[in-house]
Amino acid sequence: MVMTTARPQPTARRGGLGTVGRLSGQAATYASGLAALLVVWVAASHFVGDNVPPPPDVFSQMFLTLDRSAELASQLGGSGSIVPHLFYTLRNAIVSAVVASAIGISLGLLMGQNRVVRELLSFPLEFLRLLPGIALIPFMILWFGTGAISQMGVLLFYVSAMMTVYTYEATRNIPPIYSQFALTLGASPRTIFSAVTLPAVMPEVLGGLRAMIAFALGGEVVTELAGASEGMGRVFLIWTQYFRADSIMAGLIWIALAAVVLDRVLVLASRPLLRWVPREQQAA
Repeated sequence: MVMTTARPQPTARRGGLGTVGRLSGQAATYASGLAALLVVWVAASHFVGDNVPPPPDVFSQMFLTLDRSAELASQLGGSGSIVPHLFYTLRNAIVSAVVASAIGISLGLLMGQNRVVRELLSFPLEFLRLLPGIALIPFMILWFGTGAISQMGVLLFYVSAMMTVYTYEATRNIPPIYSQFALTLGASPRTIFSAVTLPAVMPEVLGGLRAMIAFALGGEVVTELAGASEGMGRVFLIWTQYFRADSIMAGLIWIALAAVVLDRVLVLASRPLLRWVPREQQAA
């Protein structure tokens, strides 16, 4: 009888090579999407004309306006750089988003835990949530003028209302069996809140935060268009008077890049809070 030995089957290689391959695939996909966008942009600039400037003109303006814009210098004085206006918009948007999110998350958690608070706030919150935030701009101007308080007031109102809804709905989506199982183990209400409710709502709440940061940046620019003395909204108004579509698009790209950076920072900062969530289900 001939004895044969089974050959060891090759095992799939994991770890570094798999991660490198996955990241390379993602990079190729992102590059393809960017290339497609540039093709559409070039085609639009060819067929539409001066109102859609070609990419080289816009990219050059991105860096030229960091140092000086003749239109801004003539209208606002100073160096004519967009840097202080960009920082003004980012500061107002970030502060408004952080404060409003803290208020909204706190109210949403309170509504999820307390029936009286839930019944008291449900209808007013639903009404205010459906009210367009832009509709508040005239009132804010009447009450607080055209300064930063007026602009941030609109964002505080809308972002806090939306984050309250996000957080409250997240508490409603928690399977009841989680709390019931914790109760069978002798957990107190405080322990259930800290060890069950908070971790369970984090994925949805952080998703809402990402959406609200993007909204806060766009909303800040819109409120500045209503008559602010500084900020990117004011800059866009001046460039519109001079028909500088290339400069406007350059400013929009800087705002978009800032939004991407803020989003990445939030995603990375949230990783420790989502360590119990499978990695493939976390935000990319």
